[in-house]
Amino acid sequence: MFQSANPVSDAALDARAPAASARSQPLSLDGLNKRFGAITALEDLSLEVRAGELVALLGPSGCGKTTTLRLIAGFEFPDTGAIRIAGRDVTHVPPNKRGLGMVFQNYSLFPHLTVADNIAFGLRMAGVPKRDRAPHVARMLDLIRLPGFGERRIAQMSGGQQQRVALARAIVTNPSVLLLDEPLGALDKNLREGMQFELKQLQSELGVTSVMVTHDQEEALTMSDRVVVMNHGRILQAGTPREVYDRPRTRFVAEFLGAANILPFTVVRGEQN
Repeated sequence: MFQSANPVSDAALDARAPAASARSQPLSLDGLNKRFGAITALEDLSLEVRAGELVALLGPSGCGKTTTLRLIAGFEFPDTGAIRIAGRDVTHVPPNKRGLGMVFQNYSLFPHLTVADNIAFGLRMAGVPKRDRAPHVARMLDLIRLPGFGERRIAQMSGGQQQRVALARAIVTNPSVLLLDEPLGALDKNLREGMQFELKQLQSELGVTSVMVTHDQEEALTMSDRVVVMNHGRILQAGTPREVYDRPRTRFVAEFLGAANILPFTVVRGEQN
């Protein structure tokens, strides 16, 4: 997990500020290119994520979705292109100065800390005095529907509860953009389906701009405002879940999003409109 050097706004530091006070900021990816040796990971990728929107990057392994997330996070830098958050160029800004929050696939919670201390970690790194952290932690516990769990150890929490704690830790510092790396991948199928709606509801309540990486078609179609289907480092189609499912632009998109009936045909006569 990471946050910026000063990720907590004055309002967020006010003990009276609402829990859902995350800053909704637009994210812009402009002409990103990234190579690893002879392998092209991304090729001229451009994407606009609106403030408060949840966008899912969807595609098979090796399609470039994780590389895209790592570029946004600052774990990698593009060969060419620009990354902007709220109009600010952060292309070569280090991760801890981008004002981001992140939920990893395995959650990366600290087993030696309590739930409350895990949530408060970002606040501590931001220099928030210990006496001022408790109200923010309490609001987060209420938001993720785990009041009274603050003193529990991570090992005492179920997978779904750990996922909520990881989310609370990522958002308590009021990030400008939330990154979700296969956030439900560590859960079993039944729990994962339930958490899809829960996570989307929390994201909507917070209004935080979010980018999620997943290879699960149902997860992307259920949770996101827009789905971005990728392959071979390129965006093949971006649109609402209904748009990409009902009107796929390529055969790959149609087959990747679900069972598709591909019928050969011959045009015997065409008319121009």
